Amino acid sequence: MHSDIPDTDGDCLPDGDDPCPNDPTNNCDEEECDELKSCETARMYGNHTFVTDEDELSIGSLWGWAQKMTEGDGEYKFPFWAAAGQNDTSKGYLVGYVYVNVDGSDVEVSIDVCEDVELNVSHIYISNDKPTNTAPGSYGNTDDDPEDEKTYDFDIDGDFWLIVHAEVCPGDD
Repeated sequence: MHSDIPDTDGDCLPDGDDPCPNDPTNNCDEEECDELKSCETARMYGNHTFVTDEDELSIGSLWGWAQKMTEGDGEYKFPFWAAAGQNDTSKGYLVGYVYVNVDGSDVEVSIDVCEDVELNVSHIYISNDKPTNTAPGSYGNTDDDPEDEKTYDFDIDGDFWLIVHAEVCPGDD
């Protein structure tokens, strides 16, 4: 493997060739959703954290992740975690998945939440520029009335950064 090709999950498969770039087992089976107890902040799991570590984004002290997309064309799936304070998913709730489809400069992003989870508001950051803060309202793509599996279309060339944030709440039984 070439050292300049990212391998996010350390399974010796470059992310562009990896069917599950965030799963070192390449099982690709969807994990069971967790029962959400109250409204929470949810963020897409990515390959960089917000916290101030040497090799990370260093854009704040809030928990969360950003994904630097360098893999090129393909379909990608990322876990969507709620209440995972300090980026500890064992303390959080898996509430769905974010799907990203890259075809040239066309990028589609969709949030697929689990049954019994509702989206209240969503924010998507997508840019060639590294994010500079953690405030979802500054991401530039806010949807005050998101729907499950709604597709958001973007036109962006080359490598890009992606952050997906939403407020999620338990759904009606």
